[in-house]
Amino acid sequence: MRPSTSDAPASVCAQGGWMQRAQVVMGRSVTVQVWADDRSRGAAAMAAVMAEMQRIARVCDPQRPASELAMLNAAAAAGPVAVADELFQLLARAQAFARLTDGAFDPTCGAVTLADPQQPGEPADELGLARAVQAVGWRHLLLDPATRSVRLARAGVRLDLAGFAKGYALDRCVALLQRQGIRHALVSIGGDTRLLGDRRGSPWTIALRDPDDADLVRALLPLQDLAVSTAVGRRREYRPRSPVIDPRSGRPPAGLRSATVIAPEGITAHALAKAALVLGVERALELVHAQAA
Repeated sequence: MRPSTSDAPASVCAQGGWMQRAQVVMGRSVTVQVWADDRSRGAAAMAAVMAEMQRIARVCDPQRPASELAMLNAAAAAGPVAVADELFQLLARAQAFARLTDGAFDPTCGAVTLADPQQPGEPADELGLARAVQAVGWRHLLLDPATRSVRLARAGVRLDLAGFAKGYALDRCVALLQRQGIRHALVSIGGDTRLLGDRRGSPWTIALRDPDDADLVRALLPLQDLAVSTAVGRRREYRPRSPVIDPRSGRPPAGLRSATVIAPEGITAHALAKAALVLGVERALELVHAQAA
């Protein structure tokens, strides 16, 4: 899933227009488009988005040794670790989604997803995979609101918020743009997109692409003021990296090849899209319809 940008020129006149900027953050391409009254205002808004993305990566990227999440992974099995309110609240939201989805989405999946940075979800052998799966389970994540501390209930449990943090970052960036007076914008990272307003009189067009052929568009979604997330599982052709792993088995989901969820906020769209891919069509529809009720 990616935004359709054919009618969004990167250049803009000083009196106002569409502006676009792209940058790699957390290993993913980040794109931001804004309508700004003047070039300097738009450039400042886009720079603020990229800075916020980088800030969140410094908190939540488990692959950065100095990130707050990485340091939590290193210490929390030995005892409670006090964390900043932002990370505590993000973990609480992630655990709530894990409970809601019966573990189809699970922030404690790091024992599997972080086992080998080159081939996530593929530990060296079957025994290694079995051990990793035993260390996955949202009930191992113990949160104490009174002390704002986090404990991991067993050795080997590792938190991975890299994907979930994308949805959170989109929500933060849209709020930031609103505070700067921007009323029409798109922010996208990987398979997640958050829309602010419309395209000044017409909806944004989000293209849903075939998971095996990025040039093949399966559907066009006219949207505004919403978030969209697409989770992709195993492709038809073997590729060592699979974006989504079933936390309960440690392997890519065997059924659906992709799942897209539209929601009011990015954090919800991301969690439910991952869960939908793992759960399959019937259970995913039950879950999404229950949230919409």
